[in-house]
Amino acid sequence: MPIKPIFGERSIQRLTGLSRQTLSRWRKDGIFQPTDDLRWAPTRFSWAYSLEDAVALRILATLRREHRMPLDELRTVFARLTEMGESAWTRRLWVVDRRVLFEEPSGDGPDSAAIIDIGEVKMRLERDAAELRRRNPSTYGKITRNRYVNRNQWTVAGAGVMTKSIRELAENGYDEAGILKAFPALVPADIAAALEHERALTGAAA
Repeated sequence: MPIKPIFGERSIQRLTGLSRQTLSRWRKDGIFQPTDDLRWAPTRFSWAYSLEDAVALRILATLRREHRMPLDELRTVFARLTEMGESAWTRRLWVVDRRVLFEEPSGDGPDSAAIIDIGEVKMRLERDAAELRRRNPSTYGKITRNRYVNRNQWTVAGAGVMTKSIRELAENGYDEAGILKAFPALVPADIAAALEHERALTGAAA
């Protein structure tokens, strides 16, 4: 199965403008749920999101902020986008009277429909994500924790990735290349440091 980038909740907040409280409320209310094959990653402290999740959430955030879209409509949109998967990236959405259409309105429909190009949303999100991943080399291989980052969990400095998430990937059969692809903000030194740190924690707890 292809390995795809994984986004932490802090990155999702920065990429979509949605607060942690809004993300939590939308999950509880069934507006959206992160991708099923990442369910191993959520813990009581964090959630993991696929690229498809990130694109869909940016679209939902835009619909809510700019078009005052009702939550029930957001729920429907996310379900449709999830069903479409990557094929959605070649599609457009039309926003008419606080409703989202997945097909272009007929010729006698309203002329004021707002258009959302999903491929354009994806391209801009990937560009913004690349900017977020730019790090100071002095942080490579450094493990730290801060009560304001990942709720004080041990984290790779400058990358926002918890060391236990890296350990879980390794335990699920990901090699170094796979972990780097899943968490593009990391460098090899981060992985080595994180796994060594997790081994030390396990030994101390034994």
